[in-house]
Amino acid sequence: MTHFLLLPGMDGSGAFYDDFAARLAPLGTTQIASYPPDRPLGYDELADWLAPQLPRGDWVLFAESFAGPLAILTAARRPPGLRALILCATFAHLPPPWTRVMASFVPVLPAWALPMPVLAQGLFGRDGDAAWSRRLAGVLSGVAPAVMAARARSALRVDVREQARSLRLPVLYLRAGRDRVVPRRAGSVLAQLVQDLRIRDIDGPHFLAQFRSQACIDETAAFLRCCGVLAADPDLARRSG
Repeated sequence: MTHFLLLPGMDGSGAFYDDFAARLAPLGTTQIASYPPDRPLGYDELADWLAPQLPRGDWVLFAESFAGPLAILTAARRPPGLRALILCATFAHLPPPWTRVMASFVPVLPAWALPMPVLAQGLFGRDGDAAWSRRLAGVLSGVAPAVMAARARSALRVDVREQARSLRLPVLYLRAGRDRVVPRRAGSVLAQLVQDLRIRDIDGPHFLAQFRSQACIDETAAFLRCCGVLAADPDLARRSG
């Protein structure tokens, strides 16, 4: 059975993967990483921290948002058993003017002063509600403000395009059709860098794995079956026969 390692976004908790992991269960076992909430680690440091926790045997790496560069760094090291990489609403490098605009918010991040309605609108779009906003606030309250600021700065500065160019495994990019955080061209840039990358567009907000979890899993399953990582779907074979 295939094993999935899920890397969370900037909150680092993995709390937003609960429903996604449950829906992923028919495809294999899951492991959700949770970054240290009190240590302001950059991407290289996070990659070193993650290395001893990587699965054994055959496995697939799934990363959303902030975690994309971490996943690319990890995959570029060619760890044993890694069969495929799934990138969701993420990037290898955030080009200007996006970075210049977002950099203006970083000084307020230590106090997490961004109004929750503004933050929720960016992450959830029209799909969110008050319950999701409360959940987001609760998760973020468990992360040291200095850690959130450090992660934001890392995301704005990171550039792992060279590492992406070195990847030699199948890569799927799930692009959120209504993403207000990561620019649409981030997926196109990765497609120019990675030898074997496919893009699938899904209508949804930046929190794609949360609000369009089944669509993400369906695309992931089809991709992994095409790559030979998962066995062919017998029901699909019977319907096609």
